[in-house]
Amino acid sequence: MANITTVTLTNGAPSAGTGTVSTLDNLVGAPGTPCPQVISVQGASASDVPVQVAIASIAGATLTHINAASSRLIKTGAGWLSDISINTTAASGSLTIYDGTSASGAVMAVIDVSKSFSFGGMGQWPFVNGLFVVVTGSPDITLISR
Repeated sequence: MANITTVTLTNGAPSAGTGTVSTLDNLVGAPGTPCPQVISVQGASASDVPVQVAIASIAGATLTHINAASSRLIKTGAGWLSDISINTTAASGSLTIYDGTSASGAVMAVIDVSKSFSFGGMGQWPFVNGLFVVVTGSPDITLISR
């Protein structure tokens, strides 16, 4: 058999490829063998069977990318804030998150954007009236809501 040389993704899922795992093993090492390019689960051995993990999309999710100071209505009505990531920090500034359709809503959080922060996978924050954010400074931020 030939070595793996390509993997085709369709809608984010592997749909085709050519070859076997041996080329991949040559690049990142065999299971159970330390490799500085790969973060692995402790205890994996050469006899373990690899499992593909696919990230399921959240139905109705909205990804919002902000990279400058702004005030923004992200969603009206009830929903969930499920991920906040400060991708690039600013010298100073804040991300203020409101439950409402303007900055007069209830404050859900004030986050210092001069520090790295990621909220993903730690649960979801509910909002009732809407999701409104005010960003000061010039960080690069990603929010996922539904």
